[in-house]
Amino acid sequence: TEQALDIKRTDAKAIFAEAVAAADPALALRNKLITAPSPPRKKAGRSIVIAVGKAAPAMLREALRHIRGGHTAIAVTQSDIRSRTKTGCRRGARL
Repeated sequence: TEQALDIKRTDAKAIFAEAVAAADPALALRNKLITAPSPPRKKAGRSIVIAVGKAAPAMLREALRHIRGGHTAIAVTQSDIRSRTKTGCRRGARL
């Protein structure tokens, strides 16, 4: 019946939305950093953060939210990946 199809369609959309949310790279990293934070840095230390892959920009943005103090960060990804850059960031040269 049409009503049964509507229920199945609604269920399928909900399942798909949950799957997409579960695959969010920034959310996955956030959950990991909350449950297993990195060890404290020495007072004079500086963090170097490197993210590689298609999800690099999203994961780098999330990682930088959890880092206090001085840091240097780089995202290495495909040239066709478009991402908002933070103030102080710049796009690098094509390799």
